[in-house]
Order: sequence, then structure tokens, then C-alpha cells
Amino acid sequence: MATEFKIGEHTYSVSRMDAFTQLYVGMKVSPLVLHIAGENATLAAFSEALAQAPLADVEFVTKEALKVIKRRAGTSWTDIYNASAGKMMFEDIDGADLMELVYMALKDGIAPFFSRLVSLVFGTNPLASDS
Repeated sequence: MATEFKIGEHTYSVSRMDAFTQLYVGMKVSPLVLHIAGENATLAAFSEALAQAPLADVEFVTKEALKVIKRRAGTSWTDIYNASAGKMMFEDIDGADLMELVYMALKDGIAPFFSRLVSLVFGTNPLASDS
């Protein structure tokens, strides 16, 4: 099941990462999650933590996140990233949009992974919200 959201005038859809991708991306972003666990997992906190990560990890996580995002184009959905060519499919996506797209893909695809992992390891979930 995909999650839809808007950035500016464009509608995007994030689908679920497969289990192996979740694991590999989860391993790369675990230091980020630990860094922002005490805060609200906001885009600003994520951006700050991402700035501390090795460039190779940022590139890996970004590309894997982009692979599960589509953009509505009329009545159809189009991939925003061509993995085989290594390029974005829409020239109007800028760096700020890219950061938000990656954040949304991770929020949708990796947050449940960490939530379950923490619950399995500790029997409780300190990362869960108090709602």
C-alpha cells in the first residue's frame, strides 16, 4: 500500500521498500535514528543528523529511497528516479524537495522497521509516540 503526499503542486506516492532494502537502509540510518530518537523525528532533525553521516551512506540511502517514490503525471504515476541511469526524471525537483522526498520514504518505510526492532529487543518501544 502506497502513501500519497504533496510537495508544492505535485503529488507523490511512496511504496514500501522490500525487506532486504529495509534492512540495509536501516543499518545505514540507525545512527541517524539514534541521534534524533530523543527529539521529535522532524525533517529539520533528520537533515541535521544526515549532515553528520558519511557521504557514501547518504548517497546509498537517498538512491534507495528514491527508488520507491513516484509522481503523479496526469492520470498515471511515473518513477522520479531512474536507477539504471542514475538520474532524476524531473528537472524541477531541487535539493529541498529531494530531502523531503527521502524523509518521507524513510518515515514510511523504515520507521516501522525500527519500531518493531526496538520492541523485539527491549520488549517496549521508547521510539513510539505517546498518542
